[in-house]
Amino acid sequence: MDGLKRYALVCCVLVYMAGIVVLHLLGLFPRPGLYDLSRLIGSSQTTMEGHVLDSPTLRWNQTRFLAEAKASPQDAFGGKVLVTLAFPMENLAPGDRIRLRGWLSAPRLPTVGRDFDERRYWATKKVYSMLKVWSPEGLTVLQKSPDWSLDRAAWTFHRRYRDFWESRLPYGESALLLGITVGARGILPQALKDACIRAGVYHIVVVSGQNMSLIVGLGLSVLLALAVPRRHTLWICILPIIFYTSAVGGDPPVVRAAVTALVGLIAAALSRDIPRYYPLCFAAGWILLQEPEALLGASFQLSFGATLSILLFLPYGGSIITRGARWWKWLKEAALLGLAVHIGIWPMLVYYFHRISFAGLIANWTVFPLSGVLMVLGLFIGTWGVLAPASVPRLLVGLVHLAVRMTLELILHMAAWRWSVQSVAPLPWWAVWLYYGGLFGILLLIRRRKINVPQPNNS
Repeated sequence: MDGLKRYALVCCVLVYMAGIVVLHLLGLFPRPGLYDLSRLIGSSQTTMEGHVLDSPTLRWNQTRFLAEAKASPQDAFGGKVLVTLAFPMENLAPGDRIRLRGWLSAPRLPTVGRDFDERRYWATKKVYSMLKVWSPEGLTVLQKSPDWSLDRAAWTFHRRYRDFWESRLPYGESALLLGITVGARGILPQALKDACIRAGVYHIVVVSGQNMSLIVGLGLSVLLALAVPRRHTLWICILPIIFYTSAVGGDPPVVRAAVTALVGLIAAALSRDIPRYYPLCFAAGWILLQEPEALLGASFQLSFGATLSILLFLPYGGSIITRGARWWKWLKEAALLGLAVHIGIWPMLVYYFHRISFAGLIANWTVFPLSGVLMVLGLFIGTWGVLAPASVPRLLVGLVHLAVRMTLELILHMAAWRWSVQSVAPLPWWAVWLYYGGLFGILLLIRRRKINVPQPNNS
């Protein structure tokens, strides 16, 4: 009975995931419904009404966002649509009710010179059509979202935060800092994005567990310094996690990190000792209940795969980490973390991106620690800049500028190494499953042998 209670959540999540995979293999999932907006592709012009789902992104004088809408007057057709405005629209916020008029098209399939599968990627977000609005006359804001809503407050913070750093740092440096602190990787210049991928550090511009742990650690330190009781500090730290998650968006890595942090904080506040895999299971279940299609996306698989790899492999290196001086322990822990993540996700990297980075192992000792420093400095000073931009000392901005410049130069230097990344042939799906099946079997065998080792009798 105790075992059933302990693994009930894990079993439920695994059965649910297996059901999604079976439906996918049968060709039944994901696919648009009978009355999805994608059924109107090919019409001369489409008018629809709905609301903005996420924070609009401005790039190349265009605005892009997700919307949930219904066609007008054919209101039987509805669903999610990726909207691109061929003009900048800075005052559009999540929750705004809008009317759109434009041309529907389908996401693109990969081609010879372009291996990114738009159709597959957007299908994992239940998006099967794209709407292009060419002129401002094709957009009408029917109703603004309430000023007191969480989405609008978080969007306002995000916009002012970006404005602060973009006005004080060069374009490439501000884009890198915004990616590290608030996950705004959509504004990265293509050359910098390619350099991050080659250097194996693209994950630093994705909000993850590092961001959440730094926010919780900083919040706890400040509150404890103010003599707030520890139990109260744990509950208080839940608020910035929720606000930060709303400000940076709802991608699977963000939600996974946020839910994991929230479950850990609540368990600690209630003095409950829960298995270490429970927060990860809660996060996976929460995401898949809202968007089952996310399971089939690279973002979900890489995020949870990396975290699960650390949970599974790191305990076996515990005896190695504990020996030696503090700096030596830190180096060994960084190496083991990098090795665990590479063992766990390299087949997925090859399957999705047809390349594998060897420079990423070195990045765990160099770029990754610097990104943590930038996360703390950038978010603290940027938040100060949102509240009172004129009062931020130039010395602090200069310090951030220096740290960003060092990080950027290091990334470009590592990306220039001839052996930093290697292009490889894509793995077939059966080879990926065979690898993970064998890896799971090895771990299970090691665990059973460890349990069956007779303990010394001290009596």
